[in-house]
Amino acid sequence: MDNTQSKYVNLRKLHPDVIAEFERMCITFQKTSDMTDKTILLLNLAAATSGASDEVLKDLIIHCLSAGVSQDELIHSLFALTKTIGFLRIANAVAMVQHLSDKPIIKVSAGKNSCAICN
Repeated sequence: MDNTQSKYVNLRKLHPDVIAEFERMCITFQKTSDMTDKTILLLNLAAATSGASDEVLKDLIIHCLSAGVSQDELIHSLFALTKTIGFLRIANAVAMVQHLSDKPIIKVSAGKNSCAICN
């Protein structure tokens, strides 16, 4: 378990009601939204690329790949952000996508009863 996951697990142990409510909110949003899971994941990737740690960005890229977002879709989404976020952040994220795409990815399915953001 990496550092981000262990922090989440610890937070869930310390504040189970808060985390459960957050996850319910995410699921409700996904059920009532017209956005696809892929769109939600790509929006989260955009937000993470703009300022999250490399560890968080890596976890999100892995989640996107495991949910069926292709390497090309990730890279094109990142390049679309270049003017807003800046080339260096995009170059870092693209390099991370290319590196992680070469590794085996375990497929997971989020579906409408789980949170594509949390899982």
